[in-house]
Amino acid sequence: MIGHRVVLFVLCNFIATVVVADRVVMTNNGPVQGITVAKGDLDIEAFLGIPYAEPPVGRLRFLKPVPKTSWNGVFDASKIPPTCVQNVTFNYYFEPNVENMTEDCLYLNLWVPYSKKSSKLKPVIIFIHGGAFNVGSSNLKVYDGTKLAQFGDVIVASMNYRLGSLGFFTAFIDEANGNAGILDQVLAIKWIWENAKSFGGDPNHVVLMGESAGAMTISGHLISPMVKHMVKRAIMQSGAATLPFLLDDNAQLYTVAQRFATLAGCADKKLTIKDDPSLVVQCLKRLPAERLAAVEGLMKSTNPITFYPRVGDEFLPIPTIHELKEGNFKDVELLIGNNKEEGPFFVTVAAPQYFGTYGVNGATGISRRFAHQLIRIMFGYLGQKKEKEIADFYINTVENGTSETYTLAIATALGDFLINCADVFQAEIYSMRNPVYFYKFSRRASASYLAEWMDTTHFDELQFVFGNPVFGNFTPEEEEFSRHVMARWIAFVKTGDPNVPGAIRWPTFKQDDPEYLEIDKEEAVRLRPDNYRCEFWRDRYDADINESVYAKVRRSIVESGGSQATTNIFLKFAALLLVFLQMIIGVI
Repeated sequence: MIGHRVVLFVLCNFIATVVVADRVVMTNNGPVQGITVAKGDLDIEAFLGIPYAEPPVGRLRFLKPVPKTSWNGVFDASKIPPTCVQNVTFNYYFEPNVENMTEDCLYLNLWVPYSKKSSKLKPVIIFIHGGAFNVGSSNLKVYDGTKLAQFGDVIVASMNYRLGSLGFFTAFIDEANGNAGILDQVLAIKWIWENAKSFGGDPNHVVLMGESAGAMTISGHLISPMVKHMVKRAIMQSGAATLPFLLDDNAQLYTVAQRFATLAGCADKKLTIKDDPSLVVQCLKRLPAERLAAVEGLMKSTNPITFYPRVGDEFLPIPTIHELKEGNFKDVELLIGNNKEEGPFFVTVAAPQYFGTYGVNGATGISRRFAHQLIRIMFGYLGQKKEKEIADFYINTVENGTSETYTLAIATALGDFLINCADVFQAEIYSMRNPVYFYKFSRRASASYLAEWMDTTHFDELQFVFGNPVFGNFTPEEEEFSRHVMARWIAFVKTGDPNVPGAIRWPTFKQDDPEYLEIDKEEAVRLRPDNYRCEFWRDRYDADINESVYAKVRRSIVESGGSQATTNIFLKFAALLLVFLQMIIGVI
């Protein structure tokens, strides 16, 4: 990475006073013994690295996870588990311990308040980490659940899931059908739900909380019959799966798979994924996991986000169009929102050669012409017409154009496309039937070494939500602010309402009255988050575009020689997506 690598997060033992816990907890797989990581009115016991699936190695690579069999003896749950193999070429925000990465990584963690004086079952927060489905780990120190569990008297859980090619490569055959990483999440959620009572948790009070890609998957979990019956509430931070770019057609996924297999030496022009997918997959299964991660790095040189979830598998079975029109999603209270400037995070990760690590190069040398070139790089795959519309809306409207204003315009475009408007659309849909609380997070850590122009960007809120500073110690005032944020989040977890005594009232977000809370040193209620810009994106996804998605899905299956039954399934799923998107377009 660019000369001076500064490691933001080092995966090491969580900073805490650690002693072996006396308690042995009996799970469905066998007994586990954790460690006591905090003492006080509530002791916090951490149960780290509990396996929820068989190691996904060898013949199990690319397959959906296999539930873990029972073990003999007491399982030692005192050490953080390894990180899932990933490519870290452009990964300085989520720096894992590269010496502790392995394909055998399907483990979960729990932080459990324990008091002999109380036997009341506690709410369970299940956190799903982000990282664009390609990087990240539940083991980052910022995700340590000790403080949140102790502050709120709740159980906090997290899991690792497979990333990149190991989690999302698909050849559309049983040996590699894609979405293994999503199905890892499903199995981990089920394990926590089934074993909650053993740890003093309430299985009827499970709250999903995710950030970025983790929040995007929650959109699916609230629809999928595999998960939704286990969920009481949801918190979605900076991410939602409600924009069409997440619904890429299968022809594109074939292209990605072919390029990946070719770079790995398992395919060429004479042997393609479509010709003999089983032979190609068997070759890929024989390669070391680290080799596959290295190949991902070669692909990331032109596209930082290479592997991601696909549509049309068992995770989202096909309900009828009528069911979707009626709202075929779990009715839950929803807390959702994003950060003041989401985009700078993405432009610095996507184009570090221009902006420098942590944005240190600032906005130097960005002319209007160069800004148009960057728009072409970031949005060109949407087609020339939409690329021009995006440039006209975000770049050509800049007044008194400077390097800084053009950089911020590019960042705003990317932030709106990836995060801001997806969150707004998700909130609009859910607010039709459910209480929704929307936020904009504007507080930047005083010790942050991200460039000032990046402001409060993607990922910045997490340190305050978990109470774990990222860039250096919190000031006393920041400690108090973090406790306030945790109080709001915990109030929502317990009651479905994030309002707390002595604080400004956080109103519900409604379709015809879209109020939201700006969370900063001084909180304020505001109206219509990113409204006029999100109307631009809403207008881009009209019925003609949606129908093209349907047509592309059908064409890609037919061209690949898919069976009629498979074709029908994908067509029904495409129809489901069309109605879903039409709902989004029509909510205002």
